[in-house]
Amino acid sequence: MITTELQLTEREYSDVEAVAKLLGKSVEQVMHDAVQSFAIRSRIERQKRRLDAAFGMWKDNPGIPDYRKDRDEGSRY
Repeated sequence: MITTELQLTEREYSDVEAVAKLLGKSVEQVMHDAVQSFAIRSRIERQKRRLDAAFGMWKDNPGIPDYRKDRDEGSRY
């Protein structure tokens, strides 16, 4: 693991201490859990933005057949 330094206000540190005490964990464990949680949420959000950006990207491409017409007419192969 990489060791890093983090500066917190007294209020932030006391909040982390309170959470650690409540959960029966060390302050270090609570901070590690918080960073992990943030990283996971960030990865999910980035993935969601990529998917949202890709949604409908082929919509106006004339080279792709429109299968909705066949589907709406009820024809099946």
